[in-house]
Amino acid sequence: MTTWKVLVLAAVGAVSAVMAEEVRVFDVPRLDGVVIDGQDDDWREGGFVVETMSSVDGWMRPVDDMDIRVRLGWHDQGLLVLIRVTDDQYLEEAQTNQLYEGDSVEIYLADKWGGRQMIQAVIAPGLADDQPALRCRLYDYRLDAALRTNAPSLLAARTKVAGGYLLEALLPWQNLGIAPTGGTEVACQLFVNDRDPGKPDFRAVWYPAVGTYRDTTRMYRLRLAGQASAPCAAVAHGFVQLSEVWFRIAAAARLAGKPVVVRYNNKTIVEGVTTAYGGRSYACLKAALPAGGDEMSRFEVQVDGQMLDAVTLLDLENERGEQKIPLKYGFYPFCFPGSRLPSGGFHDALALERMLGPHEVRVAYYDGSFRRVTSAAQPGRYGAVVTITPRFHPPMWRFFTLFNTTNQVAWKNLEMGVELKLPEGLGLKPEMLDYQAEAVGRFARAMLLEGMAEREEGAALLAWLAAPPDEPPFTERNSAWSYNQRWQHELRRASGSLAPLKYWVELPKGYEAQGRRNYPTIIYLHGIGDRGAPVAALAGAAAVRQPGVCKPDTFLVIAPRCPTESNWSVTALEDLLDEVIAKYPVDELRVYLTGVSTGGFACWAMLAEHPELFAAVVPIGGGGDVREVERFASVPVWVVHGALDDVIPPERSREMVAALRNVRGRVRFDELPKAGHRCWETVYASPELYDWLLQQVRGKPQHPMSKRVPLLPH
Repeated sequence: MTTWKVLVLAAVGAVSAVMAEEVRVFDVPRLDGVVIDGQDDDWREGGFVVETMSSVDGWMRPVDDMDIRVRLGWHDQGLLVLIRVTDDQYLEEAQTNQLYEGDSVEIYLADKWGGRQMIQAVIAPGLADDQPALRCRLYDYRLDAALRTNAPSLLAARTKVAGGYLLEALLPWQNLGIAPTGGTEVACQLFVNDRDPGKPDFRAVWYPAVGTYRDTTRMYRLRLAGQASAPCAAVAHGFVQLSEVWFRIAAAARLAGKPVVVRYNNKTIVEGVTTAYGGRSYACLKAALPAGGDEMSRFEVQVDGQMLDAVTLLDLENERGEQKIPLKYGFYPFCFPGSRLPSGGFHDALALERMLGPHEVRVAYYDGSFRRVTSAAQPGRYGAVVTITPRFHPPMWRFFTLFNTTNQVAWKNLEMGVELKLPEGLGLKPEMLDYQAEAVGRFARAMLLEGMAEREEGAALLAWLAAPPDEPPFTERNSAWSYNQRWQHELRRASGSLAPLKYWVELPKGYEAQGRRNYPTIIYLHGIGDRGAPVAALAGAAAVRQPGVCKPDTFLVIAPRCPTESNWSVTALEDLLDEVIAKYPVDELRVYLTGVSTGGFACWAMLAEHPELFAAVVPIGGGGDVREVERFASVPVWVVHGALDDVIPPERSREMVAALRNVRGRVRFDELPKAGHRCWETVYASPELYDWLLQQVRGKPQHPMSKRVPLLPH
């Protein structure tokens, strides 16, 4: 079999033939006589078969929960798709323009890999009690004006089968202007969406990436042929985790007991055997990260002597958090008396078993100084590191704050006054609070009991109250929650589980020829949409690198990546800056920080924590804490916000600018009257920005102080 590689690119555009050759090609056979009627008898077991689909990061639902089988074929009229789905429950979206939010199938077809003409079909099967009919929605991504004169079309039918449905579809070639012949290549992607009440949504994919609607390279290549390629019977995922690399292989049940081999640079680095479980077969293998191996490395995975994948590595910093196991874990209680440390567990052990398969959960405890302990020697802050080790997936971690009280606390006997003002719209009379004061007080005490004794937030708050920071005022920077985030960051470090931020580096043009002199450095913090993106994709996300605009021979650019489902952490950014300064030729007097949206908020937070580090800061579309402005009044800040921003209100920037002007801060403010949230595209394309940055030197700012003006009313 031909070795193939998975590429995830930053944007749609011209794609080289070399890149296209690295994406696997599947032969799809011609099937004449197939009629779109929701039946599979006229397929006669023909077609190219896809036996295994998983989520982007390698998860699969148990077979008795959800299973998928796909066949692909073609004839003169179009691409033929046959999908059999078994599912235990069905929940479909009522709105036709949001069918993908419920149980549904998505089929993408493009004129070629990296092409400019693409159609997306979203099909809801009509199995839910309140949505009994098949429904379809087509999305038109074609760029050819002549093709767009005719609306795209689709033929689809489904029948109910035991445990699920059989969906048959035809995507006509005329949608894309294709005249099919043997050897013609197109591109295809498949999603199957599963939504169950009370469970996290699940999306099984064929090509291991989402975002196909904006990038036609996130698809497989299909070659129209006479004979089918061998079935797609397994998927493999690789994960970087500190100094180790893990490989997870999920395969059809018939491959149980087969040997698995992983190779890097033509050398075997780990071997194993697949194991049958839950109607499928799995293997999870661990190896030391080879010399020269990193997140962009590609590893060959073979099962039973056949090449399956040449996989790139995902970063397991995103595998450690709540987003990968959306089940609640608790301690009993979080605020505990005496020397005995509390026990903990997942609230729904059965759901965890169905999600992970066989697994082990272990807990390690640490005191407030990050020493490993087995009992609580004194009152105060403690930490717990929960390690979840599935049999068929790399380990994951959870981190918790606990608090040890001096004595047993009678939370239920707590006396407290309750003063509430009811919001409008409840339909309740205000005087009812007086009549039912006892009942309301009982409810409030119960909530306090839960918060202080049974929720981690209560433990974090009590730990902060027991040892608050010395310096007032108490702002977001030194709040209980910020302090707890910093403390847990150090807990990760002490337990050996800290995953540093990954980042993209662009050295100045001609760097080697110029020698290792120190360079002005831009730290760029992306917005929420790029969290968890491949590091290489940040080359496009780092919009500050505009050829011919931002002086590519002048600046060193660092673009870190925020982990999925997380916010920017000031502590993690501190570690990043320390690493960058130690590793690269940074001019420490000319370090410039800029960020957009969520990254704009992080700019303000980082500036409040470390005003001494930056020569200038450019927060775009963000906001901060007005109580902090005196700390960084001497640092030049260029604030930009779109007046039409409907994501982050412009008032968030206006209030920061007004507060800075009130203390004569060095601030410039541009509110772009015709721009929305993505106003940074205009800002980073302006040469003036980079000229202004270079004028600012730490300790010798050139931007003038503001005239004092009154604060905006709150």
